[in-house]
Amino acid sequence: MKKAYSNWKDLKNAIESKAKKSLETNAKRMVRQEMNNQIVHQVYNVYEPTMYNRTYSLFKLDNYKHEIRGDIEDSLTISIEHMAMSKDRKNLSKLIILGQVQAKRYHEDIALYNDEWIKMTKFRYAKEGRKYDTAFYHPRDFVSTTEQVLSTDSNRKRMVEELKKGMR
Repeated sequence: MKKAYSNWKDLKNAIESKAKKSLETNAKRMVRQEMNNQIVHQVYNVYEPTMYNRTYSLFKLDNYKHEIRGDIEDSLTISIEHMAMSKDRKNLSKLIILGQVQAKRYHEDIALYNDEWIKMTKFRYAKEGRKYDTAFYHPRDFVSTTEQVLSTDSNRKRMVEELKKGMR
């Protein structure tokens, strides 16, 4: 059964509600899938750690925080933030995205905490005659790469189709 709207405000609110629901489900799922894909390529596949065991915890769904802002007259925006935390509640995502050196410049706790651990690792590696300059120390910006991939024409069309599904 179709619903009739007697004024612009009611129609606007109904459309906005459906659009937000579609962003909440369909679009968010697509963004998370691509971000997880980029985590594999930009973070996990670039090197194999020898100083710790990977937990693959960056894939946890509770690492994602999202917010929907705006209205249909201006624009609706969904922002999705990745917030992986260390055991002692330090933000690992920022460290991974920025890299050790940049994270220290921004005074990220985890980067400052890492300094002592890195010193010990470098000492151990030097003693063993191994190279210690791995991708661990460099930026691996899986968020910007996700944004670039989703900004291509084909992915934008897919995103519009996903949004339309939720509007039906």
